[in-house]
Amino acid sequence: MTFLTFIVKDIARRKIRFALTFLGIAIGVATCVVMLGLSETIRDAFKNAYLKRDIDIVAFQKDQIYIFSSKVDASVSVQLQAFPEVRDATGVLVDFVGYQDHYLPVYGWEFDSPLFKKILITQGRIPEAGKNEVILGDVFAANAREKVGDKLNIKGIDFDIVGVYNSESTFEKSALIVPLEALQALDEKNKNAVMGINITLKDAYRNKGVIDNLVQKMTRRFPELTIQPTDLFIADRAKQSLLGDKLANLVALITLIAVILGLANTMLTSIFEKKKLIGLLLVIGWQTGDLLKVLLAESLFMIISAGLAGTALGIYATDLVFKTMDVTILIPSLGSGFLIKIFLAVFLAGIISAIIPLWVISKLNPIETVKNG
Repeated sequence: MTFLTFIVKDIARRKIRFALTFLGIAIGVATCVVMLGLSETIRDAFKNAYLKRDIDIVAFQKDQIYIFSSKVDASVSVQLQAFPEVRDATGVLVDFVGYQDHYLPVYGWEFDSPLFKKILITQGRIPEAGKNEVILGDVFAANAREKVGDKLNIKGIDFDIVGVYNSESTFEKSALIVPLEALQALDEKNKNAVMGINITLKDAYRNKGVIDNLVQKMTRRFPELTIQPTDLFIADRAKQSLLGDKLANLVALITLIAVILGLANTMLTSIFEKKKLIGLLLVIGWQTGDLLKVLLAESLFMIISAGLAGTALGIYATDLVFKTMDVTILIPSLGSGFLIKIFLAVFLAGIISAIIPLWVISKLNPIETVKNG
């Protein structure tokens, strides 16, 4: 009997147990992918929207739990721009509009905002100041089948679609961008207001020491605002999200522990059921190390195959979660780095789950096992 035939026959003899264990592991891995995937998407969305756009400092209304509720007088941008270290201080406004059966974000950017340089216009052009023009995120444009030259009704006003863009930020892939003043004019509460102000420093001042000192100076000048370095701003947003890192990591850890214990229990049960066969194999010349290799291979085969199925299920479930949300604000972003981390965690779980069964086999006495098996 070879290693491979031993593994195949062992699985074939216990089809129902294998199927249930496989299903349990797959669901556990899928849960990890969903929880960690949502957390990763939120964190990466803020990084792509701020850190990767050379934004050094963010200013927004003080004592606001959610950034989208912030309202700051647009004139503050001009005053922040006056600091000698500042290269750009531009206001951003975000609102949500109904489209068919859900809501999507509309971004208001100043016509000369450097943010326009951080997106790729794939069709048409950027909106012009003073006009009711809009550009569409490519995901929204594809799903809604809207195109350049059409009109899009935003809060009762027709906007001309003048472009389609691609963005690295998942916040913007299924969103609309219009001139800031056009978005302000749609709602009285947004008149002369922005959600926040993005500040980029001149190259000579872009270091942590200068940024921290400048944040203190700005905070003293504008006590009604919360002014933070971008990395701190992103960290705070992650903490405030309902699916923050700590909750996601805790759920994933508990799930992995359950997977490890479940697989270990299945393997131990299998060992106890075939103790006599194991004893006979040892008597006819198999080494304990051979049995240990077989057991480890069986464990890894089970958890890797179930892990791959669970990962695929988790990716599908994550996409489904985002699609069923009333507000289309994020597009799931599960990169290769994230999937590699999931695979390594699953692989490690397979090795850990085999430790106790391996120890049990290593302690078996061939003669006693055959007699009492």
